[in-house]
Amino acid sequence: MNELMHRLASWGASPNDALRCRMMGDQKLYKRLLKKFAGTEKIKAFLLAVEAEDYQKAYYEIHQMKGSAGVLSLTPLYRSAEEVISALRTGEREKIISCTEMFEGKFEEFVRIVQGTA
Repeated sequence: MNELMHRLASWGASPNDALRCRMMGDQKLYKRLLKKFAGTEKIKAFLLAVEAEDYQKAYYEIHQMKGSAGVLSLTPLYRSAEEVISALRTGEREKIISCTEMFEGKFEEFVRIVQGTA
């Protein structure tokens, strides 16, 4: 677990804050939630909604992912989700696509960290 915490912190997340403030120090719970979030299907639903230009659905999906990233103190993912939400509010397709690609990249980085391949 210490290696995972170190990788997350090096990435810019605040795993100690999540553990202390939201997980009551339960490292097993935190690790289980990280793995669950890394395996979520929400990312696929979000990307499909953006591709279909269903921005209401995309907003719903990214907003839920932002909340999960916040609870887990995954700051890079949280901030990237905020950028996507801002772009979705403007409705500017190019900005939405750009921010979505950035978020997808951050999510892939997160998954590699959790899987231990980063």
